[in-house]
Amino acid sequence: MAITLYADLPARRARQLLADLSAVVWICCWGYAARVVHDSIAALRGPTDTVRDAGNTFASQMTSAADQLSSLPFIGDRLKAPFEG
Repeated sequence: MAITLYADLPARRARQLLADLSAVVWICCWGYAARVVHDSIAALRGPTDTVRDAGNTFASQMTSAADQLSSLPFIGDRLKAPFEG
C-alpha cells in the first residue's frame, strides 16, 4: 500500500493544494516583512555609531584634560575631579 500526499478526490486535492500554497505564500510574506524590519533597523545604526564615537572622543579628551590638570601643584587634584566624571 503506497502513501499518497494528497487526496484522490479532485475537489479535496484542490483544497489541500490551495492550503499548502497559501501556507507557502504566508511564510514568504512574513520572511519578506522580517527582512524589511531588519534592514530598517540596520539603517538606524549609522547615526547611533556617529553619536557613540563622538561620546568616546569627548570622554578621551576629558580624561586627557584631567591628567594635565593633575600636574598643577596644590590645586591639581581638586580641578581634576570634575573632568574624571
